[in-house]
Amino acid sequence: MTKSQGPGTSDGSKAVVLLSGGMDSTVCAAMARAGGFEVHALTARYGQRHTVEIEAARRVAGALGLASHTVVDLDLRAIGGSALTADIPVPKTAAAAPSRSSQRAAHDSRLMTPDSPPTAHGSQLTASSIPATYVPARNTILLGLALGHAEVLGARDVFIGVSSVDYSGYPDCRPAFIEAFERLARLATKAGVEGAPLRIHAPLQNLTKAETIRRGLELGVDFSLTHTCYDPAPDGAACGACDSCRLRREGFAAAGVPDPTRYAPSVPVRNEERKTKNEKRPLRVLEIYRTIQGETTFAGEPCVIVRLAGCPLRCSYCDTEYAREAEGLELSLDEVIRSVRDLGPGIVVLTGGEPLAQECGAELARALADDGRTVLLETSGAFDTAMVDPRVRRILDVKTPGSGMEARNLPGNLATLRRLDEVKFVLVDRADYEWARDLVRKARLAEKCTVLFSPVAGKLQPADLAKWIIDDELPVRLQVQLHRVIWPERDRGV
Repeated sequence: MTKSQGPGTSDGSKAVVLLSGGMDSTVCAAMARAGGFEVHALTARYGQRHTVEIEAARRVAGALGLASHTVVDLDLRAIGGSALTADIPVPKTAAAAPSRSSQRAAHDSRLMTPDSPPTAHGSQLTASSIPATYVPARNTILLGLALGHAEVLGARDVFIGVSSVDYSGYPDCRPAFIEAFERLARLATKAGVEGAPLRIHAPLQNLTKAETIRRGLELGVDFSLTHTCYDPAPDGAACGACDSCRLRREGFAAAGVPDPTRYAPSVPVRNEERKTKNEKRPLRVLEIYRTIQGETTFAGEPCVIVRLAGCPLRCSYCDTEYAREAEGLELSLDEVIRSVRDLGPGIVVLTGGEPLAQECGAELARALADDGRTVLLETSGAFDTAMVDPRVRRILDVKTPGSGMEARNLPGNLATLRRLDEVKFVLVDRADYEWARDLVRKARLAEKCTVLFSPVAGKLQPADLAKWIIDDELPVRLQVQLHRVIWPERDRGV
């Protein structure tokens, strides 16, 4: 057993929190701390194959400033019986977008109740069996250790981060188990029989993964410090295909928050698992989330953002640099469409990176239109837009000299603009404005479609741009990034 001490509070009651290093236990610890408790974390190294989570627990304990962090060693491999503690393969499914059932649960946190039967959520958790990743009696053992630790510390409260999604498969994550264990604690501890019973808290019990993530962000949790994967790569990268990874990814997607997890290259899908034409054409997707559209004439409308990974351009003012070099997650067209449906109605913004840099980018735009969506395709103009389905609204970002990418513009794209399309000029300074003004006049762009002039934040003041537009009587629309006004402190997921 190893211990590490850290700063704590002197006025709060003591509480023991079972801290695995995963997403749920981290939020649970943050909630206990926010509730005024002096938090003492307890982590078990029980022979699990994903021991990288022990280091994650140490990182989390330090970041949250917990009063102490104790790591207990025990060997559940001697018992085995689980894919996590024996030579049993960890169940994997093809890398996929969030499943419909888990997304529905994200929209209605009361969809699953403590009395609900186990339900499928698109992974290995099914109504007919308990997953192979269930570790026999693990939570019973861990809560027993937590009770002992609490008695020694003089704490009366124990926190465990079991959640509403987990108890669809694991029997020791269900409310009935937590209630029964609290009754046991009253009978089996010195504190309990002497009239100071311990309380077992499961604050995430009725929260979906999406709600847990949102709660964690409210409390300042850095989810990049956490680890969830059951079968990580040797370098600690998450596999992206086990149940735990899938639930985590689905939660971030449903919460509309970028997933900071570092995933290993996607697990190949076996040919027999590819059932449709669309499933045979993978896309590299960085994030899919629901938000408010921040640009174009649709600014202010609810929408779903589909951000594809990668971009060959290097604009000087790029505000999505994280998308340029990202590998993203390999998803089929069908999986992306399914995920968009699950996130609800509204327009769909297909963006990047550069969506047309991927072979299937235009095909995805067409498939979204086939699904009845109003689709906005945000493209740099460095790729031929003639291939884009006529139902898709092209948002053509013409590169100015200030971007450093002027030479990448394809002049032919301007010739094919239609009334439903929009042209955007992102302007760094007065020279950029004059260049764009002259092009608008020469190509008579305002007669073809809506023209947007957008100032680069911190480089060009909107008031200056407005004055120039008015003075020149230019038939364009001044655009500011609405999402940056609403969420100025966030760089991603807006």
